[in-house]
Amino acid sequence: MLGVEGSIRTRVGNNELTLTGAGFRNNDTSGALLAYRGWALHDSLATEFGGVAIPVRSAAWKAFLPLQGAVTEPTREVDGRYGSYVRLQWVLAAPVTLDSLYYDNHAKPEIVTDGQYGWRTRFVNAGLTAALDDDTELLAQFMTGETTMGAEIVPGARAVDVSFSAAYVLLSHSFANSQLTGRADWFETRDRTFLDIDNNAEKGWSATLAYKIPVERWVRVVVEGSYVSSARAARIDQGINPQQDQFLLQAALQFTRVGEVPERARVAVPAGIERQHVILEPSLKKPIM
Repeated sequence: MLGVEGSIRTRVGNNELTLTGAGFRNNDTSGALLAYRGWALHDSLATEFGGVAIPVRSAAWKAFLPLQGAVTEPTREVDGRYGSYVRLQWVLAAPVTLDSLYYDNHAKPEIVTDGQYGWRTRFVNAGLTAALDDDTELLAQFMTGETTMGAEIVPGARAVDVSFSAAYVLLSHSFANSQLTGRADWFETRDRTFLDIDNNAEKGWSATLAYKIPVERWVRVVVEGSYVSSARAARIDQGINPQQDQFLLQAALQFTRVGEVPERARVAVPAGIERQHVILEPSLKKPIM
């Protein structure tokens, strides 16, 4: 995604307010992965020239959307229009930060180029970061929006029209030389058109627990367990059960240069629009549902 961003910051008493606005391009297909693949817990990032395969769908679906490519390109520019987002951050005198964001890529959903449709995607996002004490941090976030694609098949009904919502709560506590973090997620996609041919509805939740402890000044051990439960009707097209429940337990060694490991590491959370994809720090690989 290419764009430009600017911010204005001011202080009101002991509070700090920051207003950020941005314009960008190369994000027209942003709803494709959410609609066709669904929600996922992972640390994969879209690349400038990469693509992601769309799961196998039914013959009826292929006849319904014959121009849709087999691979979606997350950073493809389709219609030449600019998207935008605006963000307001409020840092209170207390150790609390509030964030809100509105995003709209302004894509034209009826435009298709080389198998890549414009997906008109809009959402609002609200987040909270709070230090409960010197060793405990709370993070929470909620987002809701919609994405549409394709021409109007009948008045008021485009080929794909889904709304989506997601929320998480994360609590992290640092001990003398270790850290324990827990996170709970809820997510949902609601399909509003042509369910008999292209049902992209999904609902699920997940819980994650991670423990991190240094074993040397330059080595940390991380153990993480995640449970994910979700129901997605379109999985029938891939010959699998629409209801999927997975548990993943993994461990990792993290190496850093001597002197870089703090005695009490904190949870690292990217700011702004990227927070919708935050997972537990450290980022261990998770399966795409």
